[in-house]
Amino acid sequence: MELCKNWNEVTIRQFNELQKINEDDQVENHLAIIAILSGKTKEEVEQLSLDEIRRIVPATKFIYHVPVLEKLPTRIEVNGWDYEIDYKITSLLAAGYIDIKTYTKNPDLIWDNMHKIIALFTHRVVKTWFTWKRTGEKCPADDILNHFPVSMAYPMALFFCQLFDNSIKHIQEYMIEKSQNQLKNLQKSLLRTM
Repeated sequence: MELCKNWNEVTIRQFNELQKINEDDQVENHLAIIAILSGKTKEEVEQLSLDEIRRIVPATKFIYHVPVLEKLPTRIEVNGWDYEIDYKITSLLAAGYIDIKTYTKNPDLIWDNMHKIIALFTHRVVKTWFTWKRTGEKCPADDILNHFPVSMAYPMALFFCQLFDNSIKHIQEYMIEKSQNQLKNLQKSLLRTM
């Protein structure tokens, strides 16, 4: 039986499915993991003998270690297309910023929405004679969900969540400062009219 051997072969969809495994029985837990990593149904995996299960389980141990990527990618390939990742939150359109705020509102659902978050920062590129040129298209979120490896998505997810969290704090500070200035101006204006 073919299994994903490491995080480079596991998609975001499979990772999300792994996160939702909640079996009390260890054998049931292993069956669910094997089904996800092999792309087989649970019923198909249940047809394996216990000896086969025992032989397969050690190959699934990598899922208990966090994927580590030393450098965030700037260019990726997803489903046969090349994309550039723009890590600047300031380059997002206002609608994209609102989308991220929605996707990260519930911390329990961030990974369920990670493919949508990554899609907001991707730009399709084509190779020209001397450089890469953006086409104006974003990567479809479903392509990221079904074809993007967790080995890249996990570090990007941490980066984007930290980036977004920091930007929210700075925006809040800016808005508080702005409202305080408006309040001072309003008070001065009131004093002048009295």
